[in-house]
Amino acid sequence: MPTQKTLKDFVYPHTLHAFQDVKFYDGIFRVSRIFGYKVTLQLQDFRTLFKLGRITESVIDCVIEVKKGGEELE
Repeated sequence: MPTQKTLKDFVYPHTLHAFQDVKFYDGIFRVSRIFGYKVTLQLQDFRTLFKLGRITESVIDCVIEVKKGGEELE
């Protein structure tokens, strides 16, 4: 990365390396429980992003369709 300073030491493996064999969300939630990391946004953060237009209504509709089915969209 051009803006990153040169590292003095080679760093490997990183903290999350132990979770590379599990599905993404399983891994981040395990990491959250073990290390106390915040891995997702709070509901209010999502609402703010929606109000700012960073999350669009079409994205929300798509998620509802995938998770709940098209009949739940209305």
